[in-house]
Amino acid sequence: MQFKVILKTIVSSISLTFDDEFVTELSFINSNEVDSNSNRFIIVSEISESALFTQNFIKLSNIKKRIILNSLTQLEDYFSGRPVNFSIPVKYKTTSFCQKVFDTITKIPYGQTMTYKQIAQKMGNPGASRAVGNSLSSNKILIIIPCHRVVKSNGESGGYAGGINNKQLLLKLEIATKRHD
Repeated sequence: MQFKVILKTIVSSISLTFDDEFVTELSFINSNEVDSNSNRFIIVSEISESALFTQNFIKLSNIKKRIILNSLTQLEDYFSGRPVNFSIPVKYKTTSFCQKVFDTITKIPYGQTMTYKQIAQKMGNPGASRAVGNSLSSNKILIIIPCHRVVKSNGESGGYAGGINNKQLLLKLEIATKRHD
């Protein structure tokens, strides 16, 4: 059974979709679109067991509760400006090429960017810049798979499934935090 948690952050509200013991989607949403009476959602503005202690949360298995709490804690750390090496279990179906792209971008350090061309070169496929961009557009697990760290060769943002504004806000958050380290 899929279960969604809506987290209000300094950037925007995000929706995490959990399926069994994995995050299958993380996207930016308009929290006004969420039916707060639904038994498949929890809306959270602070991370604590008491904040999550709702009728919906109580029904979940202990493993799922731990995964949700761990995921939310890591995201709270991220949005608080602390560099995070995400250890959130994710699951998605994709091609082997997309998998290589996703594996490559998860190695981009916090607060840094790479170009589509650099990703293609790093994968040993220097002519595949456009294919890298197409792969990133299929990323359903934003932030955890940090496609916001990939930019155009001219330094412009490029596209982002979560919206260009959110991409720029995430990069500003990371760069500002990096400067204070």
